[in-house]
Amino acid sequence: MASPSTRTHSEPSAATAATPGRRLFGILTGLTALLVLLQGLWAGIFLEHDGERDAAGSWIEVHARGGEIALVLAVAALVVAFAKLRTRRDLAVWLPLRARHAARD
Repeated sequence: MASPSTRTHSEPSAATAATPGRRLFGILTGLTALLVLLQGLWAGIFLEHDGERDAAGSWIEVHARGGEIALVLAVAALVVAFAKLRTRRDLAVWLPLRARHAARD
C-alpha cells in the first residue's frame, strides 16, 4: 500500500540562496580546510626523516609555507564573512552584531 506523501516542495528563501559572498566564503573555507589536511601530510613526510634536518629541509619549508597560506586564507574568509554575510538573519552568530548596529541607529 502506498501512502500519500505529506512533503511539500518549497523554494529556497532569499537568505539561503547562493550569493557571490557566500560562494567566495565557501571557496575560501574549502581551500583552508584542504591546506590544513595537507599540513598533516607534510608534517608526516618531514617527520619521517627522524630529526635529520638536512634531509627534511625542503618538506619543512613546504609545511611552513602551507601553514602561512592557510592562515591568510582563513583571515580572508573571516573578512568575507564580516563584509558579505553579516546581513544573513539565519546565522545566529551575527545576532549580537546586528543588535549593536540597530542600537546605534
